[in-house]
Amino acid sequence: MNPVRFSMFWFFTVTLQILVDYYVLYNWQKFIKRRGYSPLLYKLPWVIAGLVLLGTFYSSPLLLTFFGFDAPAKRTFQLITVLWFLPKLLISLVLLIKDIGRLFILIYRKIFCRRFINHAPTGGNPLYSAP
Repeated sequence: MNPVRFSMFWFFTVTLQILVDYYVLYNWQKFIKRRGYSPLLYKLPWVIAGLVLLGTFYSSPLLLTFFGFDAPAKRTFQLITVLWFLPKLLISLVLLIKDIGRLFILIYRKIFCRRFINHAPTGGNPLYSAP
């Protein structure tokens, strides 16, 4: 395996993991704040995400490839990373579909609803056209 290609693949997966973590945890934080739950419920996942990210760097195949570093806990950290990341990947797909739908609704309202409101007679029906 070419180390340069593998390092680019690893860099891409870690970047994707950070983006997905931020997207899902940001939406989780908004959900918790909106419901008025304890702040610990949204701060704790951020801490766990940071620890998993550090574990990702610790269990990096690049350390084994370039420095000959091998630790007994390496497989455990890789398993924890996968178990933390895969459910978030599915959650992020659902959130992305929801946000794209909200974007289409926002664009629709900005384009079509404003046109009727601006051309409507004062206090009248927006679909009513004055003579």
